[in-house]
Amino acid sequence: MAGASFIGTELRNAEMDESDCRNANFQGASLILAFIRGSNLQNTDLTSAKLIGAYLSGTDLSYADLTNADVSNAVFRGAKLFGANMTCIRLEESYLDGALYDATTVWPQDFNPLEYGAIKM
Repeated sequence: MAGASFIGTELRNAEMDESDCRNANFQGASLILAFIRGSNLQNTDLTSAKLIGAYLSGTDLSYADLTNADVSNAVFRGAKLFGANMTCIRLEESYLDGALYDATTVWPQDFNPLEYGAIKM
């Protein structure tokens, strides 16, 4: 699935654990309650995607773009967020404990990821 286009696709409850989706385009896709644990989503376009309640534990989201993605109740535990654009909707309602990020990760203004359990590397 690397490099594939899923623009606007309905993927509710999809089981995509340990998938290679790097460079894929999920712009505007519905990934509500999807299982995407341990997957490679490097450089993935997730702008305006619906990730409500999605399971992204251990997923590599390095350099992914989550601008305006709805991440309410999404689970990012242990995810790699290096260089990711995390200017998401309802980010404060997601689970970031143990998620790894660096100085190049972009967060919403006034959002402190450390308060939500993320770890700066």
